Amino acid sequence: DKEENYEEFCDFGGGHFSKFVKEHPEFESEEFREYVIVHNRADRDSGELEDIATSEILRLAKEFGQEKNIQINKKHSREKCMECDKPPVYECLWAEGIGHAWFCKEHFKEWATTDDGKGEIISVKEVKDGLAAKKFGGNRNPNIWAEIKREFSKDEGMEKKLSDKQREEYDKETAVINENKERPRAKEVHEFKAAKYTHPNGHPRCLICGDEEPIGGVCNMPDSWYQKHEFDDEEAWKKEREILREKGIIKQRMNWVNSPTFAYQAVYGKMPDIPLRGRTDSPKKLWNSIEVDEHLRDSWMEELNSIPEIEIRASDEGKSEERVAFVVFRIQSL
Repeated sequence: DKEENYEEFCDFGGGHFSKFVKEHPEFESEEFREYVIVHNRADRDSGELEDIATSEILRLAKEFGQEKNIQINKKHSREKCMECDKPPVYECLWAEGIGHAWFCKEHFKEWATTDDGKGEIISVKEVKDGLAAKKFGGNRNPNIWAEIKREFSKDEGMEKKLSDKQREEYDKETAVINENKERPRAKEVHEFKAAKYTHPNGHPRCLICGDEEPIGGVCNMPDSWYQKHEFDDEEAWKKEREILREKGIIKQRMNWVNSPTFAYQAVYGKMPDIPLRGRTDSPKKLWNSIEVDEHLRDSWMEELNSIPEIEIRASDEGKSEERVAFVVFRIQSL
């Protein structure tokens, strides 16, 4: 039922107030903005207003609409491609509550072959006659880019015969890869580095180790890293895997990191045995003069907090006793 499932299928983006207003111009008013600020305790002079969760924006919009007799204009992008009026062929689901998107084959291919959505999608379904016929990736795997690229490489006929010049370049590159495979780095965990030429089957190959591009974008990463750890903290787990996929390691330009896992790596030079969570939905408590959740008072965090290079803070410190505590790790020098 569209009425009951509107929140699941609405096409505005995860917690972005401005996008909700754009999709629902009936709420484009200073009065509604002030209503959200007052009832959500958002800071009107910061970006916090834009970070309000989708479900919270929808709840406040319903309350405001009832008071002001404003009807929410329910849009369901699943009825057509987001870029044109053609029937959708692909249904995409974003992480962190951003929502769904639907594309025809032409626009999905255009979107999927750029970086527009990379790092955000967690599943893609191929839709036929209104039903999901094929699914790329799993519900708990936020990186399905390699699988999508493989699918399109088949469509593009990547197994076509190489010209003499291309064959010569391919052979030279293969020789370099074979040399690299004998070096220690090839056996270590490393970020996938795409070679110019793919494997004969059309799958991307790594210039460092020669392996096919892995789901996750990091070569030699143990399977245990992609299994849910003992803490039931979905948002932190998604963020950690996102950083793992896109960066592999902390870069010097990354000043703020929402991942204790990579803060740990920056200090100790190695990954922890299990991913470490850095977010919580429980009420905040006072600890070490920093407002954090009591469940985050682990020995590893106390060690991190005692190291000058790392500063732990809560982004919504002091604004509420019930709000979610988003703990951020600042790498002061690398």
